[in-house]
Amino acid sequence: MTITTKSALAAELGITKARVSQYVGRGMPVRSDGRLDRETCLSWVAGSHSISSGSDKGAARAQALAAETSKTKAKAKGASSRPSRAPRSAPLEAPASPQRPALPRAYASADLCTDAEDRAAVLGMMCLTYRAPSLVAPLAVMLGIKPSLAYHLTSLVRIALLQEVEDVLAEMGIKPRDLLWEPEAFREVAWSALAKEAGEPVNVEAWKTAMLRRYRISQS
Repeated sequence: MTITTKSALAAELGITKARVSQYVGRGMPVRSDGRLDRETCLSWVAGSHSISSGSDKGAARAQALAAETSKTKAKAKGASSRPSRAPRSAPLEAPASPQRPALPRAYASADLCTDAEDRAAVLGMMCLTYRAPSLVAPLAVMLGIKPSLAYHLTSLVRIALLQEVEDVLAEMGIKPRDLLWEPEAFREVAWSALAKEAGEPVNVEAWKTAMLRRYRISQS
């Protein structure tokens, strides 16, 4: 709705204000505040006065304006009822689904989980298994344990953690044979530095052989 005045309507129709007053006197609707509803008045003038004789140019102008207003409204209504479209230069595309970052090979087993919380749990357990054993050695040497025995303890802790994690994952439906453990991913221990601190020679290969024999651990 557009509110206008008699003077403004007269100017728009190209007639005098007195002519508009005549329209009012003949029944053209007027608001209670004395102003006019533009669309209503244009429709009234266009429909109530003949323009065939050319005696009322206001009626001719009103008819043209009313038709223009009606066309504009129809176009706006049609545009609002249609789904919005992207410009042709930028066609609509399906929103990109959030992609998880690719996991390092050592943690790829976590992708066996479809549930996000399970996946996070597996990542946490694998990360702990890769890192925790390396914390054992310096603590053992600090307590006075020989580096060779600290090596045994660290290796046994690693084996125990692997077994515990595989048991937990088996309860989650992930079979041990599906797990991919990367030996290179286990955090290394600075055995040379620890042996030097303890005042003992370092021979990791000899420690490994002794441990395998003592605990009858197969390298396969």
